[in-house]
Amino acid sequence: MTWNYEQAIEKGAGPAEIPGGPKGKKCPPGNAGRAAPSEESHHACAYCGGKGLAKGYKCPVCRGSGEVAVEPPSVACAFCKGSGQSPARSFITCLACGGTGRVHVSPPVKLCKACRGTGRKPGQALYCGECHGAGVASITEPS
Repeated sequence: MTWNYEQAIEKGAGPAEIPGGPKGKKCPPGNAGRAAPSEESHHACAYCGGKGLAKGYKCPVCRGSGEVAVEPPSVACAFCKGSGQSPARSFITCLACGGTGRVHVSPPVKLCKACRGTGRKPGQALYCGECHGAGVASITEPS
């Protein structure tokens, strides 16, 4: 099953919104589709919630700016569910997205068969080795 990336990115969709993905989970919409002239898309930092401060200190992800740049196209990180922290509210930076809450993908993409869009293999604490926590995998064309 393929995912229409252009339509999904306009809505800020993540792996949870892909047909056949995990049910009942929504990824945060973010600022998908707004690309800066520098070929990077700027989003509010998921780790600190765009405040620039985490636990009273300068955010280690955005370095206090409240924004992060992610190479487009990107989707919400399935491993941390877009929070930038794994586990949630732990202030431990997500291994899959580096705390940004978003993961770069190369379209066209489809739901990852190994983790079924969750970003982690069942019964494991680390991110999925097939999709690297994105929940989606690139479709490779046969040669």
